[in-house]
Amino acid sequence: MTDNRTARSKPLGTPEVLHDAIRNADLEACMMLLSRAPTLLRSGGQARPLHACAVNEFSQHLTGDLVRCGASVRDVDPRDGGTALHRMAERNRLYGAAALLAGGADVNARDGRRQTALHIAARERHRDMAMLLLAFGASSNADDADGKRASDYDPEFPWTSEGPTRSGAAAVQQDAARQ
Repeated sequence: MTDNRTARSKPLGTPEVLHDAIRNADLEACMMLLSRAPTLLRSGGQARPLHACAVNEFSQHLTGDLVRCGASVRDVDPRDGGTALHRMAERNRLYGAAALLAGGADVNARDGRRQTALHIAARERHRDMAMLLLAFGASSNADDADGKRASDYDPEFPWTSEGPTRSGAAAVQQDAARQ
């Protein structure tokens, strides 16, 4: 539930109040705010609602709901050009990443350093995340601004251009569709 002190200190209908509700993983507060001010999903500023879903383990579970309410899976953070999928990969938020991918996020979108979410997952050694991204068609051959591929960040991982086995990819996609 939203912290009433926070809600009283900020005017309702502002992106900050929505982000507080997301950080608190308060679905009820998010839905109430969006029913009153649906433009909050498209508001400017530094943090975007879907990026905020990566903040903690609990808030990532709001991702699918926000996508269904109209949050754009293509929004980028103006500070670094990263998408919400980049944030999910960096913080190893598998549930949130699966919801973004099921909602149509570009698995090969690049940030300001020309890194994909797969580069970030590899750099952070988030191998389950790498498997999820590969299952959704991430390119393991993409070079970033430094000329590195995902395999350069994690050479021990069994990288292939095909990704995980076909049956493993289908299982991951089915799980994501259920979320």
